[in-house]
Amino acid sequence: MARTSSGDLRRMLLRFSLLALMMISLGIGTGKYVGLEVNPSKFEMKEGQSHQFRIRFMPVEGIHVNAQPPLTIKSEVDGVTFRIVKVHASSDYLDPSKPVDIDCTAGRLSPGLHKITFSLGYTFCSDAGKWCRMGNDTLSVDINIKK
Repeated sequence: MARTSSGDLRRMLLRFSLLALMMISLGIGTGKYVGLEVNPSKFEMKEGQSHQFRIRFMPVEGIHVNAQPPLTIKSEVDGVTFRIVKVHASSDYLDPSKPVDIDCTAGRLSPGLHKITFSLGYTFCSDAGKWCRMGNDTLSVDINIKK
Protein backbone atom coordinates (compact mmCIF):
# COMPACT_ATOMS: atom_id res chain seq x y z
CA MET A 1 0.00 0.00 0.00
CA ALA A 2 1.42 3.37 -1.03
CA ARG A 3 1.93 6.02 1.60
CA THR A 4 0.60 9.50 1.14
CA SER A 5 2.69 12.38 2.37
CA SER A 6 1.11 15.05 4.52
CA GLY A 7 1.65 17.58 1.69
CA ASP A 8 -0.26 15.36 -0.77
CA LEU A 9 -3.03 14.87 1.77
CA ARG A 10 -3.32 18.63 2.33
CA ARG A 11 -3.49 19.28 -1.44
CA MET A 12 -6.21 16.63 -1.86
CA LEU A 13 -8.16 18.09 1.05
CA LEU A 14 -7.82 21.61 -0.37
CA ARG A 15 -9.03 20.44 -3.82
CA PHE A 16 -11.98 18.63 -2.25
CA SER A 17 -12.86 21.70 -0.15
CA LEU A 18 -12.72 24.00 -3.17
CA LEU A 19 -14.87 21.61 -5.20
CA ALA A 20 -17.40 21.33 -2.37
CA LEU A 21 -17.50 25.13 -2.02
CA MET A 22 -18.09 25.53 -5.77
CA MET A 23 -20.86 22.95 -5.72
CA ILE A 24 -22.60 24.65 -2.81
CA SER A 25 -22.32 28.12 -4.35
CA LEU A 26 -23.70 26.87 -7.68
CA GLY A 27 -26.48 24.93 -6.03
CA ILE A 28 -25.20 21.61 -7.36
CA GLY A 29 -25.99 18.80 -5.00
CA THR A 30 -28.42 20.96 -3.02
CA GLY A 31 -31.18 20.92 -5.62
CA LYS A 32 -31.30 24.73 -5.66
CA TYR A 33 -31.38 25.81 -9.28
CA VAL A 34 -34.15 28.42 -9.14
CA GLY A 35 -34.50 31.11 -6.51
CA LEU A 36 -37.92 32.64 -5.84
CA GLU A 37 -38.84 36.03 -4.42
CA VAL A 38 -42.34 37.05 -3.29
CA ASN A 39 -43.12 40.78 -3.39
CA PRO A 40 -44.80 42.04 -1.33
CA SER A 41 -44.72 39.15 1.08
CA LYS A 42 -46.95 40.97 3.56
CA PHE A 43 -50.11 42.91 2.73
CA GLU A 44 -53.52 43.95 4.04
CA MET A 45 -56.92 43.15 2.60
CA LYS A 46 -60.54 42.69 3.58
CA GLU A 47 -62.19 39.29 3.73
CA GLY A 48 -63.62 38.41 0.31
CA GLN A 49 -61.42 40.91 -1.51
CA SER A 50 -58.46 40.15 -3.72
CA HIS A 51 -54.93 41.50 -3.75
CA GLN A 52 -52.13 41.09 -6.28
CA PHE A 53 -48.53 40.26 -5.55
CA ARG A 54 -45.61 39.08 -7.65
CA ILE A 55 -43.22 36.17 -7.74
CA ARG A 56 -39.83 36.60 -9.36
CA PHE A 57 -37.98 33.56 -10.67
CA MET A 58 -34.20 33.77 -10.36
CA PRO A 59 -32.61 30.77 -12.10
CA VAL A 60 -28.87 30.26 -11.79
CA GLU A 61 -26.83 30.73 -14.95
CA GLY A 62 -27.44 27.93 -17.47
CA ILE A 63 -30.94 27.16 -16.15
CA HIS A 64 -34.23 28.38 -17.60
CA VAL A 65 -37.82 28.07 -16.39
CA ASN A 66 -40.21 26.76 -19.02
CA ALA A 67 -43.46 28.48 -19.97
CA GLN A 68 -44.93 25.05 -20.87
CA PRO A 69 -46.20 23.12 -19.06
CA PRO A 70 -47.79 26.13 -17.36
CA LEU A 71 -47.05 27.17 -13.80
CA THR A 72 -49.37 25.86 -11.11
CA ILE A 73 -50.27 27.46 -7.80
CA LYS A 74 -52.30 25.97 -4.97
CA SER A 75 -53.17 27.35 -1.56
CA GLU A 76 -52.52 25.11 1.41
CA VAL A 77 -55.05 27.09 3.48
CA ASP A 78 -58.81 26.67 3.16
CA GLY A 79 -60.60 29.86 2.20
CA VAL A 80 -57.69 31.39 0.30
CA THR A 81 -57.28 31.02 -3.45
CA PHE A 82 -54.46 32.01 -5.76
CA ARG A 83 -54.63 32.59 -9.50
CA ILE A 84 -51.80 33.23 -11.93
CA VAL A 85 -52.72 36.45 -13.73
CA LYS A 86 -49.78 37.20 -16.00
CA VAL A 87 -46.66 35.34 -17.04
CA HIS A 88 -44.01 37.09 -19.10
CA ALA A 89 -42.46 34.62 -21.52
CA SER A 90 -39.96 34.99 -24.32
CA SER A 91 -40.45 32.07 -26.70
CA ASP A 92 -40.77 28.91 -24.59
CA TYR A 93 -39.20 30.29 -21.42
CA LEU A 94 -40.21 32.63 -18.62
CA ASP A 95 -38.52 35.99 -18.80
CA PRO A 96 -36.52 36.09 -15.53
CA SER A 97 -36.28 39.89 -15.71
CA LYS A 98 -40.06 40.20 -15.21
CA PRO A 99 -42.14 38.84 -12.32
CA VAL A 100 -45.22 36.63 -12.50
CA ASP A 101 -48.40 38.39 -11.31
CA ILE A 102 -50.51 36.45 -8.80
CA ASP A 103 -54.01 37.26 -7.56
CA CYS A 104 -54.91 36.25 -4.00
CA THR A 105 -58.50 36.11 -2.74
CA ALA A 106 -59.20 35.63 0.95
CA GLY A 107 -62.54 34.32 2.05
CA ARG A 108 -63.53 32.83 5.39
CA LEU A 109 -60.60 34.30 7.30
CA SER A 110 -61.02 36.00 10.66
CA PRO A 111 -59.59 39.48 11.12
CA GLY A 112 -55.92 39.53 12.02
CA LEU A 113 -52.58 38.38 10.66
CA HIS A 114 -52.44 35.03 8.83
CA LYS A 115 -49.43 33.23 7.35
CA ILE A 116 -50.73 31.65 4.14
CA THR A 117 -48.63 28.92 2.54
CA PHE A 118 -48.98 27.85 -1.05
CA SER A 119 -47.22 25.52 -3.46
CA LEU A 120 -45.82 26.72 -6.75
CA GLY A 121 -45.13 24.18 -9.49
CA TYR A 122 -42.92 24.79 -12.52
CA THR A 123 -40.53 23.05 -14.90
CA PHE A 124 -36.90 24.08 -15.26
CA CYS A 125 -34.19 22.84 -17.61
CA SER A 126 -30.44 22.93 -17.99
CA ASP A 127 -29.15 24.46 -21.21
CA ALA A 128 -25.87 22.53 -21.17
CA GLY A 129 -26.93 19.31 -19.46
CA LYS A 130 -30.02 18.77 -21.63
CA TRP A 131 -32.15 17.71 -18.65
CA CYS A 132 -35.38 19.03 -17.15
CA ARG A 133 -36.95 18.72 -13.70
CA MET A 134 -40.16 19.64 -11.99
CA GLY A 135 -39.88 22.25 -9.28
CA ASN A 136 -42.46 22.42 -6.50
CA ASP A 137 -41.71 25.00 -3.84
CA THR A 138 -43.69 25.96 -0.78
CA LEU A 139 -43.87 29.72 -0.27
CA SER A 140 -45.88 31.98 1.99
CA VAL A 141 -47.40 35.41 2.30
CA ASP A 142 -48.53 37.21 5.46
CA ILE A 143 -52.04 38.60 5.06
CA ASN A 144 -53.52 41.00 7.56
CA ILE A 145 -57.31 40.71 7.27
CA LYS A 146 -59.10 43.97 8.13
CA LYS A 147 -62.77 44.28 9.11
